[in-house]
Amino acid sequence: MQYEEIQEELRGAIRQLIRNDRFLLEYAVREEAVSHRIAVYLEPRFSEYNVDCEYDCDLDSESGRKRVKYEDQPTESPVRPDIIIHHRGLNGSDHNQLVVELKKVPGKRMMWIRIARN
Repeated sequence: MQYEEIQEELRGAIRQLIRNDRFLLEYAVREEAVSHRIAVYLEPRFSEYNVDCEYDCDLDSESGRKRVKYEDQPTESPVRPDIIIHHRGLNGSDHNQLVVELKKVPGKRMMWIRIARN
């Protein structure tokens, strides 16, 4: 799947969240609740992959932790992604499609989303 297609599927899942779960955004619940709902909406869009939350296992890494390079970082760093679309137990760009990190904006009812593709 092309990166642009993956981004569009993520946007579609976020639109579903806004339409179906507005309460979570309006009342600024924890980011884990929001990321879980986005993951639920991503699962049918990526049926050939696993969609996991808070997944950090990397069998090829010496530390056993998943490492990701975000566009705004010069090097990879260990992460526990809020959402990852991948094939469990397999590494590489064919198996790790997308990593999503959500963060609340302090004092506001807003979140930002950071994505990476391995």
